[in-house]
Amino acid sequence: MGKLWCILLISLLVSTVLLNVNLVQGRDNDIEFYGSNTYKAGYRYNVQGWIYLHIEGEPYDRGYQHGYLLADEIVDMIYRWGTVVHTFSVIKRLPFKPGSDKYEEISRLWWGFCKTRTMKMFWDGYPEEYKEEIQGIADGVKDRGGMVYGAVVTKEDILALNEMYEFILSLTSPLKRVHPLRSFFHMLKERFTVLSSSDEEEFIKEAEMLSPPDHCSAFIATGDATVDGRIVASQSNFYAGSATTSWFSNLITQRWNVVIDVKPAKGYRIIMTSFPGSIWSGEDYYQNEQGIILMETSINQGPWTSKGVSVVVRAREAVQYSDSIDDVVHSLVKDNNGLMPNQWLVGDTKTGEIASLELTLFNHPVERTFNGVYYGYNLPRNPRVNLELFGLKGYIFNLLPTNVQLKLVKSHGVLRKEKFEELDELFYGKIDVEIGKQIMSTYPINIKSSDCKITDSELMKKLGLWVFMGTPGGRRDKPSEEKVEWLTDTPSCGWVQLYPVSSKVCYHAPSGKENNNVMEKKTCCVIWEFKTKNGEFGNEVYSSPTLYNKTLFFSSWNGEVYAVNSNNGRELWRKKIGWSTRSSPFVVDNRVFIGSSDGLYALTSVDGDIVWRNENIGVVSSKPFVSEGVVYCGSLDGKIYALNMLNGEMLWSYTTDDSIYSSPVVVGDAVYFGSNDGRLYALNKNNGEIIWFHQTEDSIISSPVVYKDFIIFGSWDGNLYALNQIDGELKWNFTTGWGVVSTPTIWMDTVYFGSLDNNLYAINADNGTLKWFFTCKAGIQSSPKVYGGVVFFGCDDGRVYALNALTGELVWSIAPSYKIEGVYNYVTTPFVSSPTVFDGKVFIGSIDGKLYTFDAGAKEPWMKSLKTVEIPVETMFFILFSLLLVVTITAVYLIWSKRRMQ
Repeated sequence: MGKLWCILLISLLVSTVLLNVNLVQGRDNDIEFYGSNTYKAGYRYNVQGWIYLHIEGEPYDRGYQHGYLLADEIVDMIYRWGTVVHTFSVIKRLPFKPGSDKYEEISRLWWGFCKTRTMKMFWDGYPEEYKEEIQGIADGVKDRGGMVYGAVVTKEDILALNEMYEFILSLTSPLKRVHPLRSFFHMLKERFTVLSSSDEEEFIKEAEMLSPPDHCSAFIATGDATVDGRIVASQSNFYAGSATTSWFSNLITQRWNVVIDVKPAKGYRIIMTSFPGSIWSGEDYYQNEQGIILMETSINQGPWTSKGVSVVVRAREAVQYSDSIDDVVHSLVKDNNGLMPNQWLVGDTKTGEIASLELTLFNHPVERTFNGVYYGYNLPRNPRVNLELFGLKGYIFNLLPTNVQLKLVKSHGVLRKEKFEELDELFYGKIDVEIGKQIMSTYPINIKSSDCKITDSELMKKLGLWVFMGTPGGRRDKPSEEKVEWLTDTPSCGWVQLYPVSSKVCYHAPSGKENNNVMEKKTCCVIWEFKTKNGEFGNEVYSSPTLYNKTLFFSSWNGEVYAVNSNNGRELWRKKIGWSTRSSPFVVDNRVFIGSSDGLYALTSVDGDIVWRNENIGVVSSKPFVSEGVVYCGSLDGKIYALNMLNGEMLWSYTTDDSIYSSPVVVGDAVYFGSNDGRLYALNKNNGEIIWFHQTEDSIISSPVVYKDFIIFGSWDGNLYALNQIDGELKWNFTTGWGVVSTPTIWMDTVYFGSLDNNLYAINADNGTLKWFFTCKAGIQSSPKVYGGVVFFGCDDGRVYALNALTGELVWSIAPSYKIEGVYNYVTTPFVSSPTVFDGKVFIGSIDGKLYTFDAGAKEPWMKSLKTVEIPVETMFFILFSLLLVVTITAVYLIWSKRRMQ
């Protein structure tokens, strides 16, 4: 009889293991997935309209990681450049519709011509290191099945992809009498006899008249120009014209949504924003681990030489191998070929020095300073550079005051120059990251901006930066009227702070099919939505709504606080409290406490009147916390403040080593909060004296929560931590694939939290072991909430999700605006806000400036609501299989025992 019990026990254990294997891994689905992935040391994740790509190692290895992880996006980018030929008037007149065989044949011939010419012009000037990296990219794409115009992707494709900007500029002023485009046009004439000699001359003339687009806006400030002497630097990429009229339109720039993190075997680790398949930035924003910031704004094309080296090589070498401004200037100037003239802005955060290098074929003047600002707006500053590019007329124009220049020509460059000069007078001495965002979001500086990047000396210590995909301060989210293949809508995706992936992260791969688990098979409905007022700098809703007396309180990026009826979405009042805010309100005793760019406010909950304001504590971005008549809040000045709840007077403050985005929580006699210095602090709530701190390996944005005697929070180092509440000793940690900025929530001994590795996790709160995880199509910054046995959260992929809290199975998901589908991972309206759930409704803010209310599909008490949750087919299969296994083994044993006795 003992043997029988052993067999039964083993059978039950086997069935339990089989069931748990199904639950602990990610869920399957039947649609294409373009989100998180890994290959050897490389990673890719989608985050708020961007792709974060980490590659490392020897040149070929890191190139292969790049090509393998971004294969589909690289193919998409090549096809976009293939479409550029159709912007020429002669080609547009041909009666071929986009997508037709003959239209595609023209694109194929054009791309073949580009590959041949760029190999001849540039390949020999590439060092072996970058040739190997390019070959690795091509092989990675090929091994993933990437095809372009019916052929496998080769190194020629990747080189042409990197050199298209320089190549097209070379066509505006060819070095030889016979224009290189004539050979291409002759190929066209052989296939399309309707083309004539006069068409050829028109085609060549139009090519020579191509002008470089206003490629970027930028500034770099230091010393007495900034709040504390640190360097602050920002740059935006531009598009020019429409996809039917310009070779550098939003068709091209909307695909430049990759943050590439390169950790090379030789040289320094670098961060650059770029396009898929690139070994350089292209839009030219770089930073490296030695504290070097490198940006540029292009100026007019002038003379060039075929004997020089491509800017692709010079810029990449400058950022990969430089640890000083002298090194950068040397790399950029040496063997300069004169193509893509520009103004380079350089900063060294180790010394606080900044520089401006205007680089043309014959001139390369450098300005340097420890105090001041350099602006870039696509116009040369130096008289000699003007003389080289524009002749005597340009030289004289450069000497004129800006207001006189505007009377002569109202170009985009002069308009931005005027605005920069105006803002310089307004903000000089006050510039920091937040003011930098305001500058780059201001009209006309932000006109046709396709993205924005900004960093400072503190962020650079960890290679961090803020990025914005889309137009900061503006929206381009209406469906395009241009019928152009590959062109999509380009919604603004909001500001997001990024740090490189830690070397100790743990990638959690989705199970089952290669592509995983986001589906709209089950949806809920929108009950109502509320649209915030669009301000000068945008109206994104990062703030999480707070429910108080059936009223929802929240803020928008334009600096307004809203009170909205939770039943019908009707506005009750709104109040302007600064130019921007992403703070969430804390509401108690008919008071609304909320942070802004102007400090901390206390408003009446009934009508929004200001009770008091403390504007001496810097920018408050996090949610305040109120306990026993004291308001606690963190500031971007690096301090945590305790203020009198009644009048806002400061009781005490404590200084950390970096900005504070984490929201404080008070438990007992201690206040707990995180800082960008990577520490979780415990202070005496009465006097601000330090009790203990715990050092993590990166910034802490996540806010701490309390479970039993644990303090639980996430860090940018990829870990969720549980610390002893008394002394800060580590109890356990769970490692994800990238940063954890989501604030965890705890329900029934389970911790739920999101990670930028695109996963929502359920962890045992007592020991940190994994229960299950669910993979989305982008990062999760929203903090989950559990209600009725269902966990709710928003995602950067444009969806709000509801999962069974016990199993992680999808209950429903909804995307009320743009959502990531397929390769177009920049087409999304992220949900960074965290949901509030009450009375069967889910309330959550969105980057599109709206507050949404959804039907939760769940009610309290949760045991009743769980009855409506479907048991997945695969779970039912394992249950039945386990039972069948137990019955079979028992029957075999009984038959064997009976025969043995006989």
